[in-house]
Amino acid sequence: MENLSINKISDFWNWFESLQSELSSDRITDTLINKLNDKILSLADLNWEIREGVEKPNMLIISAGGDNELVPVAKEIIKVAPNLKDWEYSYYKPPKKWNYDLSLKSHIGFDKEINVESWEYVLLKFKDGTFGIIIKANNINTLKEDDKYTVADIVLENILGDDLSYSLIKNVEIVDEFESSRIKNKNSIKYLFNHLLEQI
Repeated sequence: MENLSINKISDFWNWFESLQSELSSDRITDTLINKLNDKILSLADLNWEIREGVEKPNMLIISAGGDNELVPVAKEIIKVAPNLKDWEYSYYKPPKKWNYDLSLKSHIGFDKEINVESWEYVLLKFKDGTFGIIIKANNINTLKEDDKYTVADIVLENILGDDLSYSLIKNVEIVDEFESSRIKNKNSIKYLFNHLLEQI
């Protein structure tokens, strides 16, 4: 935190406020996306996203992306965000309201759309209160192994939000079929959020 000055944060928000209309989720250009990315990365190695807001038209998320040391930095930046009519803010990615459709092109460069509604999972609870998850996701079988896990991480983040996803899911395994002893515990991926909350 000592390297991040209040002036630097203020400069960022002054810039953001001056371009608030152009930065909205339905108007932002690739050039402005790159500029915003540079501005945020100049503050710290943070993740960000612009999406439709819950109570206002737009939401800017600036999050630590799983790096616990950066959580206070993201919180500090969001704490001093300007009060704008069309914008709300968050220091973590909340669960997404979505239809389970995912564009692989925007995440791993593979030109394909998939729907993950058919995915199934088995949740494993560890003694320390964290979880492992075994996922059966047959519509990503053709992807490289690393890409499969990247897609699975994105799906978990969309369903749980990055706060829960990073803090509670400690192990992810992708399988073609569940072991016979696991089948009775399988669920549709659509139930994961509520299931996890019940287990905490």
